[in-house]
Parts: sequence; structure tokens; C-alpha cells
Amino acid sequence: MYRFVLLFVLVASVHDQADILGQLQICKRSDPELNDCLKSSIKGALKILASGVPSLKIPSIDPIEVERWTIHATDALPYAQNYANLTLAGYSDIEIEDVYTNFGDEYFSIHLMCSAPKLLAQGDYEYYLDKQAKGEDLSSKGKTEWKYDDHKFFVKLDGDLIKRGDVEYAEITRTDLSMVRLHSFEMTFKTENQQIGDKLGELVTGDSRKLASINVGGYENLYASAFHRIANAVFAAIPFDKLLPK
Repeated sequence: MYRFVLLFVLVASVHDQADILGQLQICKRSDPELNDCLKSSIKGALKILASGVPSLKIPSIDPIEVERWTIHATDALPYAQNYANLTLAGYSDIEIEDVYTNFGDEYFSIHLMCSAPKLLAQGDYEYYLDKQAKGEDLSSKGKTEWKYDDHKFFVKLDGDLIKRGDVEYAEITRTDLSMVRLHSFEMTFKTENQQIGDKLGELVTGDSRKLASINVGGYENLYASAFHRIANAVFAAIPFDKLLPK
């Protein structure tokens, strides 16, 4: 019975891999217009893979799911910020504005300039005061939601080409994300004492420019970690020479 189940899963995986490759726009590494090709190819892949492919262990892209994440307190926001059960929505609608690539025999690098009209994050939060601060202690827990409008960000993926048997796969070794532009940002909190939730929202949203300049790294790392996980799942599921043939 176990062998039958294993065989069924293997056949399903091969079928899904072939199905996805049939839908993707394949770009050749030798193409002089490779970067332009990848702009449209990646945009299409985000739509095709939006719901994920469980049989290939590719997680959902829209929404992206993050089990938990912690951002440390700063002078600007003196609360340790613990998030859980986060969903990050809107990533299948991002635009790929520019692509730069560099491929070697054993390594590669892909740089993406991206923009998104609207992004939404929702989940559980717990904030607790972790630094001395003036004013009321707004430590609390509950539900949170934040929205980005007209968001522009830069993603850098560095990786190695590795062999599994005779088949070459890509493995992302580092992912960096930098926020470039943010037209508007709003964050709300729902908690037992809603007055505290409202004041916390005013603190974060009302001084968002100051907070963003100091506290942005924790959120950049949150998104970079999510992109890293998804990109590695895609590269682990499909041989590199099928995704990006020479």
C-alpha cells in the first residue's frame, strides 16, 4: 500500500511539473534579451503559482503565509512586535519593472525591481514594551492588519547551482529586499481594550515616515524570508535547465 501511495505521489508530481512548465514562459540564459523575457515570465509565473502546488511542495504566493515573525523594539517604536498566522496578500499582482541577471557555471544572481498597487497583511499580534518610553504603555495582543499603497521594492536573489545525481537544480543562498517607495501605509489593531488598539494604530500610522526610516529593516527581513522560502521551493521542484535552459 505504501509503495502504491508513493508511486501515486511521484506520478502526480511529474504530471504537475510538466503542466506548470507547459504554462510558463521559458527564457533561455543565452538569449540576449533574457532580462526582458524574465520580466514577463516572472509576472506570468506569479499568476500561475498564486495558489501554490502542494504536490511539488510549492507554497501559496497569494496569499503568502508566515507562521510567526518577531521584530525587535527600537527607540522609535519601543515594543517587541510578535506576529503569528500572517497572510500577505496582493503579490500575484505585482509588476516586474526591471530585471538584472548574472549566471556563472556554479552560481547565479537575479535582481528584481518590483511595484505593487496594493498589498495587505493580516494576522495575530502581541506587542509588549521592551524599552523605556514616555507616555502610556500600549502593550496588547489581538488582530492586526496593515496596508501598503503604491509600493515599490527591490529584491536580490543569490544562489548556487547544485547537482542531484545528474540533474542540476538551483538553490537560493541569500535573499535581500529593500523598500524603495511607499506612497501610503495604514496599520490597525483590534484588541480587548480597543482604546489601546486605536492609540497603537495612531502611533504606528501617524508617524509612519519616522518609524519606516528606523524600523523598516524588520519588515524587509520578513518579506525577504518569505520570498526566499517560496523561490527555493520552486527551484527545488523543477530542474534548473528546464526553468532556464542554456
